[in-house]
Amino acid sequence: MTRYPYLQLQQFKGLIFDMDGVFVDTEPLQFENFRQVFAPLGIHLPDDYMYHFVGEPTSKNLQDIARDYGVELDRTEYVKNLSENFHKIFAQHAPEALPGIWEIVYIAKTRNMKTALCTSSTLREMTFLFDKLLQKNRTFSHVDEIFNAVVTSEQLINKKPHPEPYLTACRRLGLEPQECVVIEDSLPGIQSAKDAGCFCVGLRKPYNKQLQTSIADVVCDDLVQLLDHIQL
Repeated sequence: MTRYPYLQLQQFKGLIFDMDGVFVDTEPLQFENFRQVFAPLGIHLPDDYMYHFVGEPTSKNLQDIARDYGVELDRTEYVKNLSENFHKIFAQHAPEALPGIWEIVYIAKTRNMKTALCTSSTLREMTFLFDKLLQKNRTFSHVDEIFNAVVTSEQLINKKPHPEPYLTACRRLGLEPQECVVIEDSLPGIQSAKDAGCFCVGLRKPYNKQLQTSIADVVCDDLVQLLDHIQL
């Protein structure tokens, strides 16, 4: 943990979660998804290259691939292909909710904090993922029982790292940004949250090696460590 030894939850009224890498570890599946879709073009995408995809919209990922590999891509077609292929992969290898995430949700609910989800994924992808997660959760049966507001990529003009995603989440919660804590795993997401004016917890991952020197207010190895440092 850096900068702040504790997350003093009592100082805040809202808790906003990113989805991929916070609720569930989907990044390895997303990396495999890109590899499968681009293999027919003879394009190999190593992990180190795809690390910078995390937290950015798929359209930006496709723009980078087209530029770096010198190919012409129909972005609409490839966004559709990636979405459909990801559903197939996820259905076969659906990961569990990350350890500690449900406990953090429960804490927020017992303290009557407003909660939101703010993701770069689409509404369809978010719904698909939570349908899977909630099959194994006996407390919540629907996304609306978890979150007071949900912000997905197609609802935004500007994506992370622009502050619009988290400003939108705060507005839908009826709260000021300084009243909200964000839990993020990507550098673009952390930038978005901080530029919006939120307090931000950053989770260490293989793809965010610069997190230690990022602008996150608190840095944790994982959600279980964050639980140990929450002050109610």
